[in-house]
Amino acid sequence: GRQLFHPDEQARSSANIAAQLAGRPAPDTNRRYRVRGGDGRWFWVEANPQVVLDADGRPTGLINVFRDVDEQERMIGVARERGELFEAVFNHSASAKVVLSLDGEILRANVALLKLLGYRAEEVIGRRDNDFAHPDEIGRFDAQYRALLAGELESYTVERRYRRSDGVY
Repeated sequence: GRQLFHPDEQARSSANIAAQLAGRPAPDTNRRYRVRGGDGRWFWVEANPQVVLDADGRPTGLINVFRDVDEQERMIGVARERGELFEAVFNHSASAKVVLSLDGEILRANVALLKLLGYRAEEVIGRRDNDFAHPDEIGRFDAQYRALLAGELESYTVERRYRRSDGVY
């Protein structure tokens, strides 16, 4: 016959069912599985198994309620792929890039920025963007930043003078 659980899920599914029937299910066990639908395609479900006990408290079976989480798993996969793409673009870009908090704290800096300015990551992370800006440039982009936060701009580009580790702008 046709297998219900995807081959990659068989061992984990069997171990979870055995633990459930033995009365020792792990509460944090991942109970999301790929199962085969009537049309033959694989989709994700979340299983909520309950052991059926006889009058003496011995397990006689298992009732399993499945909830369709296929769309949720698909969205998790999309988010993971986008996160990986962002990481690759951020880390391997030839352009200097930083990730700032809403108040201008540097949360991340890519290798290109660190090489350009001559700093180590620990010298930059946690500092404010303006800590490195030329004094004439501080406040120059405040209007664009406020517009970005207000949703009036999707993005903006900045050309700005920054102080390198040797003190030169």
